[in-house]
Amino acid sequence: MAQISQQQASRWLTWRPDKTSRRLALVAAPVFILELVLAWTTKGTFDVEIWQSFADSVRRVGPIDIYNLPLEEAGPMVYNHAPLTGWWLVIVNGLASIGVPVGATVRTATTVAHLLTSFLILAILRPRVGETWALRSAIAVALSPVLVIISGFHGNNDPSVALLTIASVWLLVDRRAPFLAGLAFAAAVSVKLIPVIALPLLLVAAWGVGRARTLLRLVLGGLTVVVLFWVPVLIWARDGFVTNVLGYDGSGFPRQWGFYQLGVSLEVPQRLLWIYEGKGTYLVLALCALVPAWAIRRQPERAPAALGLSMAMFLFLTPAWATQYGSYPAATIFLVEFWPALITTVVTGLIYVTLYIWWGGDVRTLTPPQYKLLFFAWASLVPVVVAGLRSFLWPRLPWPRWLQIDIGESSGTSGSTESGARTSGSGADPSGSGARAVRAKGTEDTAR
Repeated sequence: MAQISQQQASRWLTWRPDKTSRRLALVAAPVFILELVLAWTTKGTFDVEIWQSFADSVRRVGPIDIYNLPLEEAGPMVYNHAPLTGWWLVIVNGLASIGVPVGATVRTATTVAHLLTSFLILAILRPRVGETWALRSAIAVALSPVLVIISGFHGNNDPSVALLTIASVWLLVDRRAPFLAGLAFAAAVSVKLIPVIALPLLLVAAWGVGRARTLLRLVLGGLTVVVLFWVPVLIWARDGFVTNVLGYDGSGFPRQWGFYQLGVSLEVPQRLLWIYEGKGTYLVLALCALVPAWAIRRQPERAPAALGLSMAMFLFLTPAWATQYGSYPAATIFLVEFWPALITTVVTGLIYVTLYIWWGGDVRTLTPPQYKLLFFAWASLVPVVVAGLRSFLWPRLPWPRWLQIDIGESSGTSGSTESGARTSGSGADPSGSGARAVRAKGTEDTAR
């Protein structure tokens, strides 16, 4: 079993915020307070009612037998979440017993996740692009309208899942803590299955970081969660779990998104669209999982950028869509390239705000004018996907100068790697000073 060295543990326990972290806190704190106000004073979307019904079911039959409930007993929909979620709902019910509303608890958790994600992005980017651009990226994540809406108002746990997924890559590559990385990743997948697309990436990165020893520790960390939470479900509620969770195909979500909606607009034969939303989904998952993993086979330190590319590709290629899906690329795209990520954040943020106002605060069936508006949110992912693919597959391809980040000369700030390298995100320049700093540390802690 992986062990944390005394020196490493001491660093984690004695960490003090520096100047850059305090600057981020000045921006993130008001957003955090705003989200808490939304979480405690608004009804949220219909998802809050669904979580209330899930919590009621867990109170009646427990976090395992809930998978065996038929629809007529389950409430608005059958329980389709991974095993750890049920135990989270046990905690939610405990707080509800002392007067804390379920919706407030669920959204407070995602609000905290959003805050932590901002600081995690800062920690990941510091040794790669320097203090200035790392801070700008973290601030953009803190101010992301998508994350503000989903975390503080909407009422679903996707921001927490995204945080755990990002943390797993950081723990593996930067902190050299593969066992903890395995725990974090398995916890993410044990809440929702979407992060499974990052599994090949983590396995390849683990092999690149420390070969079989690191890979084994990563797997052991993941298996710990599987044994604790998955095995009991597979023993006592296998049929319901396989049908409602592993067999869930997103059919409850609208298809008015991306290539599917484009195909409808272009009058593509319905049979092809059925293939795309059926078996084509597996091809989408394979591309999003395997292409980024293959890209870092010789550069494991670039795993954060590969994660951002994977999440952007997922939302760009998936035939299913739900507003909370935007939580996954919202932060990780800044690990790819700053300016394309900022374009996506601004465009998607404006569209999300418009849609939620249009819907009167609740998610409703899309109308034809809203299809067109949503098309721009989908199209705004193109710069990130192109930037990520270019960075990994064609790094020598010329890139518009206005999209490049000029790091400039070192400012002398502690932990900065601003040494004159021209780069733009953790994925842009694998030979840059930030990547060298990560490689040079070996098993030492590189994220400060």
